[in-house]
This record gives sequence, structure tokens and C-alpha cells, in this order.
Amino acid sequence: MPGYPMLFLMICLLIVVIAIPNKVCGDPRPVFKPNADEGDIESLLRVLEKVLALDDSELVALVPEQSGFRFVDCPNCDGGAEENQLTWTIDRPDEVYCQFCEMRFPNERFPENGTMEVRNELDEVQKYPYWEAPFPPPMELTLALAPLAPDKKYRHYFRAKGWFTAREYLSNAAQQLAELYYLTGDENYARRSALIIDRFAQVYPGYCARYDHPFRAKVVFSGEQTFPYPVSPYLAAKWAYWAYGDIPYNMVFAYDLIHESGVVSEAAKDRIENDLFHASVRFVRSYPITLSNMDPTILRGLISVGRVLNEPGYLHEAVDWISDLIHKQLFVDGMWREGAVSYHNQTINGLEGVMQLLDGYSDPEGYVHPESRERLDDLDLADAFPLFVKAKKIQDLLKYPNGRTVALHDTWAWQERDPLEASHSLLFPGVGHAVLGRGEGEHQLQAHLHFSGAYGHAHADLLSITLFAHGQERLSDIGYTWTHHRQWASSTLSHCTVMVNGEEQTRGHLRDPSDGNLTLYVAEDEDFQVVEADGIRAYPEMVEEYRRMLIAVGISEEDAYLVDVFRVKGGQRHEYILVGDANHDGTAETSLERTGFDSLLPSGVKVVFPSGETVPGHAEGHNFHYGYVKDMTSSPAPGEWQVDLTSEGEPNAEVRVHGRSHLDGDLIFGQSPSVRRAEESEGRLEDYKMATLIHRREGEDLNSTFVSVLEPFAGEPIIHSVERLSGKPGDVILKITRGDGVDYIACTSEHGILEVEDLTLHGRMGFVRERAKQVAGLTLIGGTLLRKGDHQVSGEGVISGKITGVLRKGRGDGIDGLVVDVPVPEGKVVQGTTIIVKDGAGFSIGLRLDEISERNGQTVLLLQDDPGFEMTADGKSRHIYFPGREWEGTNWFEIVNVVKREFQ
Repeated sequence: MPGYPMLFLMICLLIVVIAIPNKVCGDPRPVFKPNADEGDIESLLRVLEKVLALDDSELVALVPEQSGFRFVDCPNCDGGAEENQLTWTIDRPDEVYCQFCEMRFPNERFPENGTMEVRNELDEVQKYPYWEAPFPPPMELTLALAPLAPDKKYRHYFRAKGWFTAREYLSNAAQQLAELYYLTGDENYARRSALIIDRFAQVYPGYCARYDHPFRAKVVFSGEQTFPYPVSPYLAAKWAYWAYGDIPYNMVFAYDLIHESGVVSEAAKDRIENDLFHASVRFVRSYPITLSNMDPTILRGLISVGRVLNEPGYLHEAVDWISDLIHKQLFVDGMWREGAVSYHNQTINGLEGVMQLLDGYSDPEGYVHPESRERLDDLDLADAFPLFVKAKKIQDLLKYPNGRTVALHDTWAWQERDPLEASHSLLFPGVGHAVLGRGEGEHQLQAHLHFSGAYGHAHADLLSITLFAHGQERLSDIGYTWTHHRQWASSTLSHCTVMVNGEEQTRGHLRDPSDGNLTLYVAEDEDFQVVEADGIRAYPEMVEEYRRMLIAVGISEEDAYLVDVFRVKGGQRHEYILVGDANHDGTAETSLERTGFDSLLPSGVKVVFPSGETVPGHAEGHNFHYGYVKDMTSSPAPGEWQVDLTSEGEPNAEVRVHGRSHLDGDLIFGQSPSVRRAEESEGRLEDYKMATLIHRREGEDLNSTFVSVLEPFAGEPIIHSVERLSGKPGDVILKITRGDGVDYIACTSEHGILEVEDLTLHGRMGFVRERAKQVAGLTLIGGTLLRKGDHQVSGEGVISGKITGVLRKGRGDGIDGLVVDVPVPEGKVVQGTTIIVKDGAGFSIGLRLDEISERNGQTVLLLQDDPGFEMTADGKSRHIYFPGREWEGTNWFEIVNVVKREFQ
């Protein structure tokens, strides 16, 4: 659709399947055979119809002699996003048009009224005509770049936008013509492809590097300027808008197909190979390797040039590069470092594609790499990296039952795969994400708790939850956008979490992480699943406690409910936030008497919203995101309350929120931008909203335990009543009456003793299910006793101790395991139990137990997977994979024993 992210189109281009028949570089061409057959000829001819209608001189004349710009805003409308509304066609090559308002540029209203001149490396003057807006760019250049555009003018380079798009169009046409030659043997197609490639080889040496970023002034570097450019790596580029895409691999594939056609002269071959392909590699490789999500694009170019031009050094570098991306940038669970599913998929699919380009490769006879002294023979990297095999599975795990991708961090919520037949609980301990899942077909439920750090493309969303039930998302995370609502979509206030003091959560970075810590994960029983995480790093030096527990309780094959316990201590304002379905209109309904509520901001504060995705917003020192929540009403928060979050999505269902926090404050009901349905069009953002519910408390040194039962239901509610029973401060004891009985859920605040009526709990958690006024089942978590009336169950409680050693198959130990300093009773711990590992640096993850063993007189906890860290004899430890931390101090383990007993 117009305006949808170009990144998606780039990814599609990356996934061109190429068969590689030749085992040795230098074998008869083509090295890469296209994934096409005679059935594709007609479609290729249709695509190339306008190209084939041009004579040679007309075709060559379309090749841009100067590098262009991708980001040029339409000054006539607010459609689209990220200054990417304009496009170009071969029919009218001297102008561009807007995909939304359809205005063509330049025109009488927006004429070219100025020209920027720059001298290139060949000492030629290049001219960039522009229309200058009567106001400055939305964002200023960085301090390093500012001297290169001192007048701070907002200039629209319409013609350069055409050059940029024409370059993409013609380089793709060269590949398509080459494929036609391969399929038909018609040398005319090869000749036309060669004309385009050779013309690019002639003009490329004169291309200037330029800085092309939305909302900022353009900078074209003169030929005298070279590395290092005063920008972040890869942001000065000659070919694409950033240098990750500056090796023109599509024309490398084309050249491979036509190389032996007889239509490419030796002089042309020399220009193409040296002035274009090798030159582009030299330019890109002048940057440092940053191991980013765009590196597969570089690798695609590097490998294609290396194989087609017989440069084994390029290929050795590529193999090492691939290995570093996997081992240094993936968590132990296989997740890409940024934690965003879209960027994970982009990176992993891109890596899989470049590995395929290396399939079967062998170095030329006698070749040994001059530095490593190694050679490559009959390469097959598909299963060479166990962590990569794990990473490939994630895109089919982190998806909702309808196939939509779970929108973690900067993830496009519209991406989807095949629907799920059944949902199950999942733990991603490395990145920090848990799924409580159950059910089959239309009765699937997924509740997600997110507790990851921030390592790029992150949201301020620690301890946020989402919920999918009855066929739709019911509590959403907006996900990614390139519109001016990007900062809203990534804000704390747009997520189902708790905001403290009206401030955004700290997003952290490698040197100062904001990761959450897993504290409990119990998911073996589909009818009672629990996850808890600590997120105190979200508000450093502001809170003493910031912890959330999410419990999924099954009632039948069709229905379940959630219990949400969020503990926050410290600060002067706590705001418990729930947002509804971001895919459909919805409301927050209640029987409470409400009055109008003007603003979440102090009276009179003026809000300036971002005008572009990276343009700053502000609200006179306050959190400007408050301004996005509108159409508000409020009610004093009673001790117990009920709100229904409705959705117009089909099948029709809603989430009833049974608030049982027993806290003061205000309930605030509003509507906030849901973003997704605007389909990346700035002008439609205000058309779509989602229900927003906020429980706000204010006071000194607040201590809040927000307790809610979240009941998704279609038709009639499944819960009759929710009563919170009295206990010690911090204890949570709920009596939930449902159709055929009563559930009791008890959580102690300090793993202590809890006694209420005829219910006794010694331990961390207890679950009692009654049917027909009789105890039907007891589940004890991390405790020694759970008793209800005359029925009881006992357990081993919590088993903890020091980790004295780590065993890894990847190191040659033969097993994955933890050597511990205390005995663990066999038969008392359930296989699949999640061990909580607390490292000496203060971080914790969950590892799945396989069985208990003994080695050399020591207890060994055998694991189902790689522990992901190692210990040395001198007391130091380190991550094997991302984030690559090293630390000193004792590593501890904790096994929270779970005992379940059924009585009927």
C-alpha cells in the first residue's frame, strides 16, 4: 500500500532465492542461477515493457549522473510518513508525484527556486535544484554536520528524489533483463542489461557521498571529503540512503548472468568490475563493522561480488562476519539483541539468505587465507551454528493465534504468518519475555509479560503486558510506526504497565542496562500458570520495588482469566495503565459516576507534539505523552471497582477488569491514538483511537500493590464475583466465584505465613480450586504447606544455593548443566521446572531443568538447553552470547518447588 515502509520492500528484495550450483569459485558462469523458469518470461516482459520500448540512447540517458535523496517531503499534504511520499515513474522521468495527493513536482506552486552546487571527486560541479520552504527543517543537524548547512533552510530536492528512485528502478531492470536473457538466450536482453550496468559504472566514480535523513537538511559531501565522515557509521552513502545498501548486488547478479553472453566488451567489464563493484565494496568496507540488523544487506553485496569476481578474501571475511553476528548479537534464547520481532526476523531471514549464497563454495585450488591460514571447502552453514537454528524458530513462536506478530518494541504489528493451532507457554529468558498460553483453535489465550532491556529499537515498556483472547488482541502494544506518533507508540504511557512520577521508564543501554529480572516462572499446568519479574531498573533511584506477577487460570477448555499483581514502592505518583485493542475501536465502560477530566498535565501547560518520528516533543518540562490521551472522564477510585474494556473486533468480546487494589486515587478513562489502522499515513492518525484506563495515585513515598482480575469473555461473564480477603500488608488473597465453584489465589508478600479463615499457606503461592463446595485441587508453589479445611499438600519449599561450576556442550563438556553446592532431592523436583539463576552482577534468568545428576560427588542440575554463561576458576563469569557481560561474585540458583494434588 502507498506509504507502507520501504524497509518491507527491501526485505522482500533480500529474500530472492538463488540456487548456487558451482562448488568452486571461478567455475563456468553463472555462479548464481535465478529462481525463475520459462513460466516467468511473460511476467518479466510485462514488467519491462516500458524499458524495452526505449531506444538505447533514451535508456542510457535515464541513468542518474548524480546520487539522489530518498527522503523528500510532499509540501502539499500530510499523507504517508517519514518524508517518503514522493515517487517517480519512467513515463515522466523529469518529475515526481505524491502517492497520496497525486500532485506532481516541481510545479508553479512549488517551483525549483534554488540550486545547491558541490564539486565531486572528479572535480566536476554537480547541481542539486530545490524548492525552499519558508520555514526551517523540523530538526536541526548534529553539531558535526551543522557547519555544512549553516543557513538552516528546509529544501525539497524533487529532482534528486527522482534520481534516487530511478537508480533503484533501473538497477532492478538490469537484473530483470539479465534474467530474461538467461531464460530466452536472446542477446538483446543481455545487451540492454549491460548498457545499464556499464552506464552506472561510468557515472559511479562521480557520485558524491551524502547525508540523507528525514526532517533534517540534506548534506552532500564534496569530493575532498572522505572517511571518516562526520556522521555515525554508514550514514554517509553514495548509492542507497545509507551505506548498508551501497553494494549494488542486484547488478552483480545481473552481471553474472550476462558475463559470458559475448555482448560485454573487455573495457566495459573492467569498468564494471573495478569502477563499480570493487569501488562500492571499498567504500562500504571503509566503515567499521558494527554488527547491526542491516549487516546482512552488506554481506549480500560482499558475497555476491566475492563469488562473481572470484575474490575469496571477501568470502572469508563474510563467514567470520556471519559468525560474529550470531555469537555476539543473539541472546542465549536465539533472540536478536534488539528484542523487536520485526528486526529479529529481518536479521535472521537476511542471514539465512546470505548463507545460501555461500552454499557449496570452495576456495580456488591452492588458496589459503593469508591471515587465518584457513581455507573454505564445500561450505554449508545452514546447521553450522546451533544458536542460529534456535533463532530461526522464533518467528513462528512469537505470534498470536491469528498469526499476527507479537508487537514487541519496534515491531510491525501488521506482519503475520500462519495462524496457530494451539497456544502454549513460552519463556525467552535471554531477551526477557514470557508467554502464558493455553487452548486450541478459536479458544486460544495468550498473556504476555515483557521484561527486556533496551538494546536498540526499544520501547519504554518494562513489565508491560498484552492479552489475546477470543480471536483478537484485547490488550495491545501498538508496535512500530514511522509516523510522527512513533514516540507515543514507544512511550511508557501507551503500554500496559505502571508509570512512576509521570516519567518515562529508563531505557538503558549496554553500559547501564535496564533489563528486568525473572523471579518466578511456573507453567507446567495449563490451568494454573505464573510468571513474575522485577523491573526496578526502569526507575533507578526512584523506586525500591517495581515487580509484576501475572497468573493465568483456566476454567474450561474455552475460558480463562488472569490475575495481575503489580507492586510499586517509591515515588510521588503511580499510574497503573491498561490500553485496549489497537486494531479496533473500543471503550472503557463502568457503572461508576464520572465527571469530565481536562488533562493529565497540570492546568495551562502547553504541549508541542513531534511533527516527525524523530522530532522532539515537549510540554514545559512535563511528559508530553500525557497530551495524547483525550476525551477523558474520571472517578474517585473506590476500594473495589469494575471496568469493561470493549472492542468492535470480531468475534465480539471484552475484558472485564475487576480492580481489587483497595487503594485510593482516581480512575481516569480516555481515548488515545491506536496508530496501526492509519497504515503509516500521517493524515489519518487522529482517526483511530483505543480505550485507555489509568488508576492514578499521588502522595509522598507511595507504596502501591495494584491488584486486578482480567476476565476476557464473549457473551456472558464467566466470573460471578471477586473478593479480596484481608491479610498482612502486601499479601494478596483473592476469592473468585465462577460458574461451578470458587478459586482461592494466595500470594504472600515475603514468602511467609498466611492464614485467612480456613486457608493456611506457608510459602510463596497457593491455589485452591473448589467445585460444589468441595476442595477439588491444591497447588503449592515455593512452600511447605497449603491447607484448605481438611485438605492439604506439603512441599520442599524453595531450594537454593551457590553455583560452583557450569557445564556446556558447546565447550565440549558433553552436557549442559550447573554444578551446585547443595543436594537437590531427586523425585522432589518436577522435570521442566524453571531454575532461577541469579548472577553476581545482579541479573537473573530462567533455565529449564531436565534432571538431577551427580558428577564427581557433586550435584549437577542437567539443563534442557545451553546455560549461556561460563565460570572460571578465579571466580569470574561471562556471557557466551549477547549481551556479553563479564562479572565477579557468586552465582546463585533457586528452584521453586511446585506440588499439585487433585481430590476429585
